Amino acid sequence: MQVFTKSEVAAHNAEGDAWIIVHRKVYDVSKFADAHPGGKRILLKVAGTDATALFDKFHQDPKILRSYGAKLLVGTLASALGLVSAPETPQPIIFEPSKVTKLHRGVDKAGNKLDFMGTMVPIADPMWMQDYYSPYYNASHFRLARALRAFADEVEPEAATWDEVEGSPASHYTRVGQLGILAFEFAPAIYKWLPKDFPRVAGLKDEEIDIFHKLVMKYELSIRGVIPSGMGVIMIAMSPILHHARPEVARRVIYDICSGNAQCCLAVTEPSGGSDTQNLETTAELSDDGKYFIVNGMKKWITNGVRAEYFTTAVRTGGKGGAGISMLLIERKFGGVTTTPMKLQGSWTSGVAFVLFENVRVPVENLLGEVNKGFRTMMHKFNYERLGMIAGCVTAARICYTEGCAHKRKTFGKFLIEHPVLRHKFANMARNIESSQAWLEQLAYQFKMFEDEDKLNERIGGLIAIAKSQATLTFEHAAREASQIFGGLSYTRGGQGGKVEALYRFVRLNSIGGGSEDLLFDFGVRDMLKKAYLMGAMGGRGPSL
Repeated sequence: MQVFTKSEVAAHNAEGDAWIIVHRKVYDVSKFADAHPGGKRILLKVAGTDATALFDKFHQDPKILRSYGAKLLVGTLASALGLVSAPETPQPIIFEPSKVTKLHRGVDKAGNKLDFMGTMVPIADPMWMQDYYSPYYNASHFRLARALRAFADEVEPEAATWDEVEGSPASHYTRVGQLGILAFEFAPAIYKWLPKDFPRVAGLKDEEIDIFHKLVMKYELSIRGVIPSGMGVIMIAMSPILHHARPEVARRVIYDICSGNAQCCLAVTEPSGGSDTQNLETTAELSDDGKYFIVNGMKKWITNGVRAEYFTTAVRTGGKGGAGISMLLIERKFGGVTTTPMKLQGSWTSGVAFVLFENVRVPVENLLGEVNKGFRTMMHKFNYERLGMIAGCVTAARICYTEGCAHKRKTFGKFLIEHPVLRHKFANMARNIESSQAWLEQLAYQFKMFEDEDKLNERIGGLIAIAKSQATLTFEHAAREASQIFGGLSYTRGGQGGKVEALYRFVRLNSIGGGSEDLLFDFGVRDMLKKAYLMGAMGGRGPSL
């Protein structure tokens, strides 16, 4: 690598020819200046000089330099003698990487080396990753986590731009599909619909996979912000296809989606109904020859509707209420489908759309399940969807906590963590996060152990509803507190507080989507009491709910 003196660097101090020094490395930022999130003026102001102190002041994440620096690096700074490159000054980082100490558990009673990963920053990762005992996770979960983290670390630098361009590139979605990640939500059951050589994530065997692997996947992709646009709705949109489509339809569509060739969405919510899914108005009438359903109606707030080729759609084929609802798989290629992007407060990458169906001719072969029995089909995976939302909210809260709990930034001459009032904030965030994580894992364990999924849904609905609201409140609290800690930095898109600013815009979607907090709290209590009465509590009698 070429070596430069400070005087040589100083000659490059103008627009179009701007070099800077950061941690004794020399970077040519001439072409990058216009793309700099903080504007080019601040770069030009330090052009030709050592900008290390200013860089560290505004960039507390060391991965920023590692990610973007390679493209801009032109050499290193010479030593004082000018003979060789000076030893590199270690770049300040927020937390040291993990290393084994006397505090670690070491080995278990059988002599097996116990595993851990991450930075070991308290609360930054779930306890099972931080060298604590857990009944839910084993070596296969660590293997999956490491494989996904390696992939996420590679993609994370470019993911920082997705919010502003309102979506990840189609190539990222395709790559995730080709790695087997899109199919993993339904593994191992989904593999019977896919070719035998379809890729398996981290080489996991079918008999190893459980619901906690799904939580690991959600966590590792979410904590780095690399979930591709469209992946979040696959579970709820594809479940009716997987369980209720005709075999020839299921095989074709599932491969198309899981391989990353096409995207899907769940089209239920309507402009007039919101959470009132039993009274939807989109109609599907049989054609005179009985070969098609003719669909007319509108859907609103449809996540990934902009990109979807497949619309798992709730329609009215019968009378009023849930008993008149059917589920159809509508394909964009049928014609008559118009999607219009919606401008939202947050979740800019999610491709939320207003969807209009005008005389769409849907082959009867695309009926999912039975006519007028679609409401049960539609609701079948709602509890699992809410479990996923709980996981997402807890992860988002961890990000807010970790971003705010920085040892590098100072105010009034002290690191943030040295202020008692801020430690109190961190403690309250931590208790909410870990209690929500514990509830999440307890609920996930029920999904793992119940063999009868219908019985599981009967028992767990109320608990899931309240836990989902608890998780959204945990997220909202963490986002607010992190924003308070960052101050004006969290009111600015990009920069040190950029992640907190973006997550704050995401809070309301989680509080409202998947069932609003108020409705779920009320439903949760009523549902739990009804089930308790049926199981003999209070002599099987209670007030009318």
